[in-house]
Amino acid sequence: MTALRKSGLAALLALGLAPVACGWMGEEPLTFLRGEQVVSRGDAIQEINLGIVTHSQSCPALQTSAAYSMNGVVQSVFSRTHYYKNSVDICFIILVTAPCPQSTELNTTLAAGFYEALVRSCSPEPATM
Repeated sequence: MTALRKSGLAALLALGLAPVACGWMGEEPLTFLRGEQVVSRGDAIQEINLGIVTHSQSCPALQTSAAYSMNGVVQSVFSRTHYYKNSVDICFIILVTAPCPQSTELNTTLAAGFYEALVRSCSPEPATM
């Protein structure tokens, strides 16, 4: 292999592994490198769960659904190791200010989909390299 091919192959491998490789970094190095505040997956889930709890307190029909959403549905939306704080904050605001569904006879699974749809629609942006 020529030196040019070796360096090209090394560059391709580095670019391909860059999103995976930043998983070991903490929030501070990623914040510094990206120039935007970054939070861990756990912190992002915690903030979104707080938004769900806050919203469900104003919508009593959704309290059971909120617990269901926090235990699995919302966690599946957050599959990366880090997220931009600004995008997580926007999701929180969307959750807290969302109007309550009009139907009072909601199925728990369908109501849990309400929160999943809100979180997916705001699409929290993963922080990648």
